[in-house]
Amino acid sequence: MKKALGIVAVGLCSLFFVAGQANAAGLSDSTIVSKLLGKLAGHNAAYRGVDVCSKKGVVGIHGSVKTEEQKAMATDLAKQINGVTEVNNELVVK
Repeated sequence: MKKALGIVAVGLCSLFFVAGQANAAGLSDSTIVSKLLGKLAGHNAAYRGVDVCSKKGVVGIHGSVKTEEQKAMATDLAKQINGVTEVNNELVVK
């Protein structure tokens, strides 16, 4: 499941950001995206189809989830990653 999420995210993120840029902590944006996708995949299928992008440590989360708790959890998981400076959670609760 992690591979499928990663392929979707990298494909969609290329539309928004230039991948591979390092942030102040020295982590590349692609590393941040990979780490967050792994964390989301580890929490069940609730995050299937969620897109994650990062530019200089600013993370964007897009897509839909079923509950406000899932939306908040995505933000919390992103903030746990070293190098994330800001999270723009644009998940829609459906």
